[in-house]
Amino acid sequence: MDDMYSILMGPLNQGHDGSVTTVAFSPSGETLASGSSDKTTILWDVASRQVLYQIAGPDCEVASVAFSPNGKSLAIGARNYNVFLWHFADKHPSADALRGHKGYVTSVAFSPDGKLLASGSEDETVVLWDVVGRRARGIPLVGHSHTVTSVAFSRDGTMLASGSNDSTVVLWDVASGLQIGGSLEHGSTVSSLAFSPNSRLLASGSMDGRIRLWDVDPESWKSRVRRTANRQMTSLERQYYLGTK
Repeated sequence: MDDMYSILMGPLNQGHDGSVTTVAFSPSGETLASGSSDKTTILWDVASRQVLYQIAGPDCEVASVAFSPNGKSLAIGARNYNVFLWHFADKHPSADALRGHKGYVTSVAFSPDGKLLASGSEDETVVLWDVVGRRARGIPLVGHSHTVTSVAFSRDGTMLASGSNDSTVVLWDVASGLQIGGSLEHGSTVSSLAFSPNSRLLASGSMDGRIRLWDVDPESWKSRVRRTANRQMTSLERQYYLGTK
């Protein structure tokens, strides 16, 4: 079966000299980005399987890549603690890296409207970046006790999830930057995250071989609390469980 798919699709022409660490399709599906331990990021034309651009730098291993929703920019998470924004119109990395982490950048993700970029790091934090202003929006989000391995926005852009080597998933309210509820426990390192299209479910994959599905719908949480307590939530409870006042 593997041979059949390889023959059907055909391999991409040789481009990297090291391990390929990350790949991502553009929203149109016409371009593929790949990052490597050889310190380069390559943009491929999917139809022809030819290299469109080879982005030299950052001068370190590339850990994660993500296209903006409009397909005009590419975020590159690097092992030199920085995030780089590459714009198709410029054809070269932006002059200024997004600096703020104190450890390797392991994962990057754009918000659905493309205005924010989230990055997770070995420094145990998540940073939300203002893409237009090219600066951090507020202070780093602190909720993990080990490397942040994965970040993902909900499809409606209201929540951000982060997974970590500390075996937990943390939910964040994007507007306030507050943690939503307590940490969601896994049995091992959380390696991947994905929200459902309606933003009501979160899937998390772990190194223990398990996938967990989490109900992350705030309305469903409020309903369960009201049924259990037979009353409305207090303002303190709303802030703790929903990240809002």
